[in-house]
This record gives sequence, structure tokens and C-alpha cells, in this order.
Amino acid sequence: AISYGEYKNYENGYIKNEAAGEAVYIKLEFSNAPAGLRIVCDDENYIKSVSISDYIQPYVPSQNEKQIELKTNSELNGEITLPAVFTKPNDVKSLPPAVVLVGGSGGTDADMTVGPNKIFRDIAQGLANNGVASIRYDKRTLIYKTDDMDYSKFTIKEEFIEDAVSAVEWLKSSGKVDPQRIYVLGYDVGGMMIPLINKTTDIPKGYIMLSANARRVEDLILAQNQYLIDMMDNVSDKQKQKAIKNLSRQVQLVKDAKPDSQNTYFYATSYYWYNLNQYDHLEYSKSIEKPLLITHCKNDYQTTDEDFKIWQETLNEKNNVIFKEYPNLNHLQMQSVPLSKPEEYMIKGEVSGQVISDISKFVME
Repeated sequence: AISYGEYKNYENGYIKNEAAGEAVYIKLEFSNAPAGLRIVCDDENYIKSVSISDYIQPYVPSQNEKQIELKTNSELNGEITLPAVFTKPNDVKSLPPAVVLVGGSGGTDADMTVGPNKIFRDIAQGLANNGVASIRYDKRTLIYKTDDMDYSKFTIKEEFIEDAVSAVEWLKSSGKVDPQRIYVLGYDVGGMMIPLINKTTDIPKGYIMLSANARRVEDLILAQNQYLIDMMDNVSDKQKQKAIKNLSRQVQLVKDAKPDSQNTYFYATSYYWYNLNQYDHLEYSKSIEKPLLITHCKNDYQTTDEDFKIWQETLNEKNNVIFKEYPNLNHLQMQSVPLSKPEEYMIKGEVSGQVISDISKFVME
């Protein structure tokens, strides 16, 4: 994780009307990196929730983009409304293919913002330049806080699957894209959800798993923290060993999670982890018969060579799967050097043109 450092100043924010209420976004300046303060108020202007994460710049649509509302009738949460962006190709004469962009872990926005970088916006505009439409959306976990929605029985179905399927269905009925050429791209843990999305809907023609983890999420958390702890200066080996031991204990609790427990691990309920533990994404992936593109960035310390190798070993006998590897990119799909660090995520970059080109070719074939 990145330490924001010493507080310096703030900038005047902006107001965004969201399903959860009126949200105020304020940029906080720190010595190491900026952060975003999000305050949500109810109809009577009382504060409902306060959170701090990456600062999200106010959305300024490009000429080929349109803001829409993505609606999902959730069995658990009722009607969910998410801000979404539809991006159309810049110059097409017939209905184009389209891609649904499914974000990674946490409360990510439609642009998949990380620091000053906007992974999904780069991909959406790159696809548009190559004749491919797309839809991207704020995740439910960004828009709805605990005061707005009951998270006690919240699972991966509510976090990822339902809204991804709603986006697929919106594209199919929109009249703006070829309904026979709709693809779903899952990034990070969103890629891990592709096999379950495939089980849930028959509409997509194919799938892209972008830097998707093959290992269990809790094992990934442990490995990532081990990597970061090993890189720490001015920390003794004894302190490092203690930190890893404590994390390992938490990981084991996740593996042993019970659906009736009230405990929380790594910001998710025991019920959530129990549900996730029942999902065998590797086994589910074997049933995908539609075209599937799986990518990996060699300088990625979050989903590593180990994950890519597991995907290859699991699916190497299937002739519908294409594997792509990029030697000089990090988890953000941007140029990097070996021993990638979180600090480089705070440097403005752009998603690799080769990644966008390969996705476009896969969709256009």
C-alpha cells in the first residue's frame, strides 16, 4: 500500500448525483500522493457516509461517449442504479462489436482509476479507434456504502456478476451494437469472474481475461504483501516475519470462513469469503467453449507469472483459448521496469497500444 504522507492542502470539489445520494468529491493533497474524500449526503443534506480513496476526476465525456444509467434488479439489493459510460467507435457504417469492461477488486469507478491513470477509459477510447464500442460502469461497491445497502449477505454475485450481465443485456437491446458480437472483458479479480459470467449468460460471443488471478484471492493478498514487505527498507527481518505470520493467520481464517459468522476479514464479511470459497474458477473455466483471450504482463507483481502458468496448465488443451504475454508492462497495462512498485502507479501513463490492438483484433475476428 502507498503511504499518502503529510497532509498539505485541498482543492474545491464537485458534486455528483448518485443513486446513493448527492456525493461530494474533494481532492486532498499529501506529500507522497493525492487522495479523494467522498462525502455522501441524504435528501435532507445530512451526511450518510465518508470515505477516502483515490481521487476521481469529474467525468468529462469525449465526443464519442454518452453517460447512461445501468439498472439491475438484484435479488438481494433490489433495484440498483449505476453511472455508466457507453463509448461508440469514431467512424463506423454498420453496427459495431462491443465489449463490457468489468472492473477489479474494491470500489472501482467506471474508468478503473488508479492514481492519475484511467485504465478503462484508455481501453475504451483505444477500442473506439479500432471500430469497437464498449460500456463501463462504477461498481456497486463504490456507489453504495453500508448505510445505503445491506452487505451482510453480499457475495460475488452482487459485486460482479449481476451488473456485468445487466451491461451485456443493455448492449444487446440498445440497437447501437451488433447483438451477436458482444464480448466481456474482466480485469484483475474481474477476470477471475469471467468463468462465472459465462455460466450465467449465453449472450457474449467471447471473453477477455486481462491480468486475471488464477490463485485464490486470499493467497494473492498474502503473496502481494510478502512482495511489498520484502522490499521495505529500515524494517528488520524479525518485523517482516511477524507481519507475514499475522497475515498468514488472517488468510487461514478466510479459508475457514463460515456463513453464519459475524467476522470480517480484509474488509469483507465471513459470509462473502465463504461464498467465494465455493467458487472453483479454474474448474469453471474449463467449460468455456467460446473464444477466450488471456493476457499477462511480465512486470506485474499483483498477478504474476505463477498465475499465468496456472491458467496455461488449466486450459492448454482447449483450442478456443489464446494466451498473450507482454514483457515490459505492469498490472496497469503500462510501461514498467522489473521489480514494479506501487509508487509507479502514481505516475501518469497510458495503457499499452499493443494490449489494445490485441483486444481489438480478437474482438474483430
